[in-house]
Amino acid sequence: MTKAWTEIAIKRKKFEGKRKTHTIPNTGGLSFSVREDGTYYEWRMMRCGENYKVHIGSVYEFSLEEAKNQAHQYRQNVKLGLPPQFDSLNQSALSFQDAYDEYISSREFNDLKLSYRKTFIFRMEKYVVLTKNSTSTRDELRKAQVELKKNKLADVSLSSITEIVARQMWSKIKSAESANVAKAIKSHCKVIVDWNMEHNGVVLETNPFNFSVPRTNQKKREKFFTDTEIGKLISEFKEQASPKRQFFNCALLTGWRNGEIAKMRRDEIEYGVKVPNSNQVIAIWNSPSESNKSNQATRFVLTDRIVRQIDSLPRLGEYVFSYGNKDRGGHDLPMTRPAKTVRKILNKIGLSDEYRLHTLRHTMVTRLKEFDVPAADIDRFLGKSVREGSASHSTYSHSDSILAKLRVAETWESHLVNLGFGGDND
Repeated sequence: MTKAWTEIAIKRKKFEGKRKTHTIPNTGGLSFSVREDGTYYEWRMMRCGENYKVHIGSVYEFSLEEAKNQAHQYRQNVKLGLPPQFDSLNQSALSFQDAYDEYISSREFNDLKLSYRKTFIFRMEKYVVLTKNSTSTRDELRKAQVELKKNKLADVSLSSITEIVARQMWSKIKSAESANVAKAIKSHCKVIVDWNMEHNGVVLETNPFNFSVPRTNQKKREKFFTDTEIGKLISEFKEQASPKRQFFNCALLTGWRNGEIAKMRRDEIEYGVKVPNSNQVIAIWNSPSESNKSNQATRFVLTDRIVRQIDSLPRLGEYVFSYGNKDRGGHDLPMTRPAKTVRKILNKIGLSDEYRLHTLRHTMVTRLKEFDVPAADIDRFLGKSVREGSASHSTYSHSDSILAKLRVAETWESHLVNLGFGGDND
């Protein structure tokens, strides 16, 4: 028998390690989904062989009664042959702000990777639409960006946005930031308009953001740390408090993306893994696809030094690197990447803004190539894909060689030990 959910019971429902959806009876298709990033109302319906689904929003932003009313409206629209989210508003006069709000509330957007959604919202609210979470700091930043503020399209109706207007926006963002940022935002705007044309009854002759922009050359990152600078970093990392010290040391020992390291969960670590063709036993971090930039599940090798860094941290939640913070839904949060601390450290040892913690990754690759470590082995250790048939793929044919990854880690660690990385507390 289906449970009769109350609003209080819905808000109390906690994430249990796997996304779960619960039907709310007698509401015309309304349900709520308990996910890692929160609890959300959703609506579903099937009619004439076609499935409809709409993401309504967080249970903390919508009351149960409001969600029920939304579900009823969606159902009525579908019965009339209209898109679920169609309303009596003159769709030709829909503002870009309204179009943006509709899109980020959609199922398509909320099914995207969380890190991408955060970046999408940050870019759009900085350059194109208005932000709902206004703070004094953001207000000051907004005042300092007068030209960009003038460039926002929030109050402009979709029917009034021409290709000329879209190109002007792209050009201003390109001048204020970079061609790559402007290109990304143009792509975001195009997606928003396309979605509203398909799902929200907006009728336009063409998408104004469907224009081509000049191709930009990929900027090569040529900066890397010298051995002397790595030695200084080792010393500076040693002086940091926990958990920053362990976080920096793991980034140093592995070269993995610091955003991926920050998402490491304790239950993803597998101990006692036998290394093929050897007598060694190691630990493996089974990183899920949603935690990686590659969108692929990856088995990262954890050496004894890395494991000792992890084991030295207190268990404050599901994440390895954590201050024990939780979100409004009571879910554990990972440690925020310490970008400001990194900047202070780099300034202290005399390095410019062109250097970042990510520079460790480039440094590691550069040094390992100088040590004649096969490129395919380096790529696999870093969690990168090696294309079938490529030169690097033929160097080592196994798709996921633990032994090869371990050799990469040991070679790099040996170099770090020579530069001063010694004790487990470094």
